[in-house]
Amino acid sequence: MRFSAAGARERLLPLDMTPMIDIVFQLLIFFLATTELVRTTRHLLDLPQERGREAELATALAVAITAAGEVLVGGAPADRERVRAATVASLQAEPGGVVLLRADRAAPAAALNEAVAGVQAGGGARIRLVVDPGGGGAR
Repeated sequence: MRFSAAGARERLLPLDMTPMIDIVFQLLIFFLATTELVRTTRHLLDLPQERGREAELATALAVAITAAGEVLVGGAPADRERVRAATVASLQAEPGGVVLLRADRAAPAAALNEAVAGVQAGGGARIRLVVDPGGGGAR
């Protein structure tokens, strides 16, 4: 005697989960890789505390300047020529983009001036200095 559930039908097409598992693994790898990329390109900087406003900008390039005066583009040390080349390349990819300068509060002004000169030599006309808006005002 054969018992079957009421209304149960046999599937005509078997459900193949392999493509879905492949997509899930690819998404997982993508998110892990991009998370690591963000972690390696961000440097801990003590940003100047100033009142500011958050703005949605089309960012072309981010340049970091450490407290030791080291200029970094994409996490790698850079001189004026490398900053210029990176600015040219990023502005070609994002025309009209803004160059963000993330300078440590203790960074020497000479390093900041060098980075600005490199950006301007590369055609960057729109430069923004990133600050920590948690500060109450100018010190």
